[in-house]
Amino acid sequence: MRDGRRYTPLLLSAELGHSEQLSQICNILHFGFFYSSVLVAKNAKMDATLSDLSSALHLAARSGSKPIVQTLLEKGLDPNIKGAKGHTPLHLAAQCDRPDITGLLQDGLIPLHIASRQGHTDTVIQLLHNKAEPGVKDRLGRTALHWAASSQVDSCVVDLLLSAKADPDATDNEKKTPLHLAAMEGKVDMAISLLSHRAKRRARDMDGSTPLHYAAAGGHVSVVTALLQPLNNKGTEDRNAWRKTPLHTAAEKGHDSVALQLLEAGAKINATDHNKDTPLHCAARGGHHKVMKILVNWGQLTDTFLW
Repeated sequence: MRDGRRYTPLLLSAELGHSEQLSQICNILHFGFFYSSVLVAKNAKMDATLSDLSSALHLAARSGSKPIVQTLLEKGLDPNIKGAKGHTPLHLAAQCDRPDITGLLQDGLIPLHIASRQGHTDTVIQLLHNKAEPGVKDRLGRTALHWAASSQVDSCVVDLLLSAKADPDATDNEKKTPLHLAAMEGKVDMAISLLSHRAKRRARDMDGSTPLHYAAAGGHVSVVTALLQPLNNKGTEDRNAWRKTPLHTAAEKGHDSVALQLLEAGAKINATDHNKDTPLHCAARGGHHKVMKILVNWGQLTDTFLW
């Protein structure tokens, strides 16, 4: 349904900044609900444009409505679509001095990345069905799987992407894999899903750190457990660029439970880093008395030299 200026309800809502109405329209269009709605009855389309080829995303970028731009991106509209004079939504946001919109569009996130980060399962399914490529990287070098693995939602999207042949060992610009990010955020469900698809437990980023280093530094007990189970204690000896083991990183941050986990898994209590510091030195420097007590008691129990 269009008015005399070729506006559809979607285009008009985008230009006027009516985010609630637009969100409702997007839901109707995207999920194909057959309500007795004029929008559906008249076959309204997400990719509708004005006669000058301006899309809803162009209009929202020009009007400065960040919620609408976010909604349209999440629903799969192409941020690089060209409108009048070949201008993209980013061109219009810059011309109209919309810094929030410019930043959002400059993120380099394609629709699959956005939907994955937000945990929008149905949108991810639709995008994958429409041949969205799970291996495409954004300006950070991250794939949709990177964003899904570090998101604050459940692991459904991770499972969907892995089923679509997303690479569990893809690396970003810092050589971090999705498992690195899941470990950093303490997302055990994500980590388990990745591990079940044979993600490399001992992958190293540009600093030489493994997922276990990050899980230990974050005090993420459940992730540490998941990472340690099949490693036969080898992962506890991995050193990063500063020759720190996961036990060093746990001690530095004062994570006593993780320190005990690592010791029980065979971590070397007297391993020294590039400064010749042991985990006990690191714990003492940070004033982490619980970790110090665990290390001292463990050393006495195993008759291990500590100083």
